[in-house]
Order: sequence, then structure tokens, then C-alpha cells
Amino acid sequence: PARRDAGDDSDFSRDYGRDRLTDWIARALEESGRDDELQDLYESEVRATGSYERLVRFLLERGKTDEAGRWARLGLEATAGRWPGIARNLAETLREIAVARKRWDVAAAHAAVDFFDEHPSPSTFDDLMKAAKKAKSEAAVRKAALRFLETGERPYTFHAASRPAAA
Repeated sequence: PARRDAGDDSDFSRDYGRDRLTDWIARALEESGRDDELQDLYESEVRATGSYERLVRFLLERGKTDEAGRWARLGLEATAGRWPGIARNLAETLREIAVARKRWDVAAAHAAVDFFDEHPSPSTFDDLMKAAKKAKSEAAVRKAALRFLETGERPYTFHAASRPAAA
């Protein structure tokens, strides 16, 4: 489900207001013992306002990791161009899911995107090397990273919406 195309900043304000109203509705559902209706509410709001982070957080809190990962990937695709901060948070959630599942290859892929595409720095290089070591690909990744630092050429083509999956 893709978020409707937002035309201007007034859409953001409207969506923010609607999200606050939905928070009240969710609280009322919880306090009346109707927790089983929350997921449907949050999913319908994703379609209306793009509130992927709230839905993903909700699913993770309830131990629904597979669903959270699916929604995080959908949200990342839907928000990458327009809301990079939201996309970044969803990508971080996917990395956390990968680490929790000991999917070191996926965690290393996320670290690679951070280093090569978003913020090459000593700290993202260190994170990349730690992740690559766990993924048993440290030598190859180090070679690619050093080449990148020397030439500026990435070892792959990057598209923000095609971040690695969580599992």
C-alpha cells in the first residue's frame, strides 16, 4: 500500500493532525479492552497518512517481527524520496531486525549503505567493518571501502528504496 502522493507541506500538517487524533482513538480502544482492533486502525492510517513508523513500532512491541519488517520495507519504498528522515528510521529498524536475527549479511548491507551512500565517516567505516567481520566478509569489504575512499566510486549502484531487507 503506497501512501497517497502528498502535494505540499499542508499535507504534512493535515497528516500530523490526523495522526494525533488516531493516537486518541488508539488510547480509547486500549482503555476499553479493544486492543485487537489497533493493528487494523494503524494499517488503515498508513494508507491515509503514511504513518509507517507508528505501525512498525506497534508490530515490534507485539512480537510481530515479520509483519514489522514487511511494513518497514513498504514504508521505506514509499518515503525514501519525500521523507528521508522517516525512511532512515525505517531502514534502521530493518537493520535492528537483521541483527536480532543474526543475519549479519543483511546488517552488513545496511552498514554499507550508511557508509557508501549516506555518510562516509570514520564511525560509519568502523560500523561497516564490525558488521563485515560478523558477516565473514571483512577483507573484501575493507578493500571495497578503501577503494571508495580513494576514488569515490561505489562498489554498487544505489537506490534509496532498495535498501536491504530485514531477513
